[in-house]
Amino acid sequence: MSASSLQPARRLKPSQANRARRKRGAPMLGRPMGDHAARRDDLLDAAHRVVDKEGFNGLSIRKVAAAADCSTGTVTYYFKNKEDIVLALAEQIFDSVSNWPVQAKVSPHVDRTLQDMLESILAADAAWVIWFQLLAQAQFDARLKRIMNKRYLEIRTTLTEAIAVGQKQGSIRRDVAAEALSDHFTATIDGCLMMTPVEPGRYTGKRGQAVIALAMEALRG
Repeated sequence: MSASSLQPARRLKPSQANRARRKRGAPMLGRPMGDHAARRDDLLDAAHRVVDKEGFNGLSIRKVAAAADCSTGTVTYYFKNKEDIVLALAEQIFDSVSNWPVQAKVSPHVDRTLQDMLESILAADAAWVIWFQLLAQAQFDARLKRIMNKRYLEIRTTLTEAIAVGQKQGSIRRDVAAEALSDHFTATIDGCLMMTPVEPGRYTGKRGQAVIALAMEALRG
C-alpha cells in the first residue's frame, strides 16, 4: 500500500464520541445538551455537595465535574472558573428565600406567611451549612461581598414592607417600628442557622417550635 493511499483517521463528532464514551462510563464531550437552566442547576447542586463535604477550599472545576458525572468542559461552559461558581451559589441561596417576603406583602395574613417562612427555613437547617461558609468567604472576596450585601438588603427591605402591611392589617404589633421588627426577625433566623455547621438539628423539633413561637410572639405583641 502506497503512502498516498493512506487516509487520515476519521474524527468522530461529539455525539458519536459520546456514544462510545457512554458505553465505557466516561464523561460526555462537547456542548451540553438539554435545558440550559436545569443543567446549570444540576452543576450548582454538585458544587453544593462538594462544599458541604470539603468546604470552599476544596471546591474546584474538576471536583464539580466529578460530582456531576460530566466533563470539566461542561462545567466551564456554564461557569468560567471557581469564583463564578461561588457567586452563583450565593445567588441561588438568596433566590430560595427572597420570594417569602414578597409573598408576605400580598398575603391577607402576613404573620402566618412569615411563620411559614421561619418554619420552612429552620426545618431545612442542614441545607444552610453553606450559608455561613459564604459569609466567611465574603470577607476576602469583594464581588461576593457586594452580592451578599445587595441581596440581603433587598430581603430586609421587602420584609420590612411586608411587616408594615401586617401592622395595617392588625396581625403584627404597631408599637415597634417595622424596620426594627424586621431586624429582630432576620437576626433570629441567622442566629439559629449559625449553629448548623457544628450542631445540626439543634432548632428542629420541640426546641425549634419554641423558638418559632417566641419569634412570632415578638412580631404579634
